[in-house]
Amino acid sequence: MKRLLSIVFIGVSLVFTLGLSARPEARPENTATFMVGTWEKVQAEPADPGKPNQERVLKMITPSHWMVLHIDLWTHKIKSAFGGPCSFGVGEYSEILEYATAAGSEPDPAKKNTFNIRKDDDRFIQSGRIGNTSFKETWKPAAPASKPAAAPGSPPPQAQPETTVKFMVGTWEMVPAKPAGPGNPDQERRLKMITPGYFVVMSIDTWTHKIRWGHGGPCSFGVGEYTEVIEYSLTGNPDPTKKWAFKIRKDGDRFIQFSGKIGDDYGETWKPAAPASKPAAGR
Repeated sequence: MKRLLSIVFIGVSLVFTLGLSARPEARPENTATFMVGTWEKVQAEPADPGKPNQERVLKMITPSHWMVLHIDLWTHKIKSAFGGPCSFGVGEYSEILEYATAAGSEPDPAKKNTFNIRKDDDRFIQSGRIGNTSFKETWKPAAPASKPAAAPGSPPPQAQPETTVKFMVGTWEMVPAKPAGPGNPDQERRLKMITPGYFVVMSIDTWTHKIRWGHGGPCSFGVGEYTEVIEYSLTGNPDPTKKWAFKIRKDGDRFIQFSGKIGDDYGETWKPAAPASKPAAGR
């Protein structure tokens, strides 16, 4: 009887063990499912140079591009900025440094850097190596540094399904404006990054890949409309208390942004942005 009970016990244990080993392991999710948005750096190893109480570091990620902004907390000036195309994978994320300010890193559109990503509640941790230096950064969801004033005469946002957030989140390149803006379009590329909470616009020298000017801040969406607050700027004068409202019209895979009523003389047409050059394969 004891021998029979032992055999039964061993058999049950074997079935239980096999059942546990047959369970599929939880795999990391594709980083594209949670990284698109605007993030604020809360921790870095090794620590960033400078004084943390005088600087705010934001990272904007759209489905195709990324950008890091170092912002002076007192003047709201952009101290440095750099970014480019990005791509996502399971537990990893890749960046190409395609453009930067004069005070930022040196652009290298032919090189791809791939990093490890770990989701931590509503934050993510990015780690890896750049050159010979290992690093680890923790990013949390960003919030506006100050609450903007309401735009004069703007109606309250309407909770309807067809809001501009449905198609505006992404990275866009401006088609020559009507009337044409200043500068030579052959020497300048204008990009606009939009996440669900923030925007940034920048002018990039097509020869040096340096960012000439740029500004950005919080944004919001409505039915056929879109608003921006210029909270930080590279060369201009930001005003975090003022909200700018625009009319938006979708046109195929593009959108047109009007400063007044649709049909007014001035309207900017934005098309999906693509890398300026084809990068070399990553590691």
